[in-house]
Amino acid sequence: MCIWNTLTLTLTVQRTLVVDFTQGTSRVMKMFVKCLTALPNLHTLEIVSVWDYKLVKVLVIAMRNEKPQLQRIRTLVLPPEAHELLRYCPNVVDLTCRNAPNEPFVDSLMASGLNHLTKFSAVYVRSIGDIWLSAAYLVPPPSMR
Repeated sequence: MCIWNTLTLTLTVQRTLVVDFTQGTSRVMKMFVKCLTALPNLHTLEIVSVWDYKLVKVLVIAMRNEKPQLQRIRTLVLPPEAHELLRYCPNVVDLTCRNAPNEPFVDSLMASGLNHLTKFSAVYVRSIGDIWLSAAYLVPPPSMR
């Protein structure tokens, strides 16, 4: 418990959280979502990776159960598997997808109504036949929509 109190204090002051679920478990994922609900002033969230599909399922269920309010998050960096977080971060202005966005990621992006989004980046190693190479996508500022 002491570790989580220290962690929460540090993250509240820093207002940035970077996590990597490469070696995660279901328990860790649930604790992560509870941690998000305890950090209302968080402005930057970066999930480096989520490799296990079962963990993604746990994340989605935990998010739906906890319903964290993450209105202050302005910068969000996600692997496409963690697209469910888009629905809980309505005020993101800078969004980065850490791999080629897949269809569920784009669906969540469209459904989340990110009205403040001014920058969207996809950072990934390109492959032959990649559809994202064929066009540049620009999001106009709200005043130009």
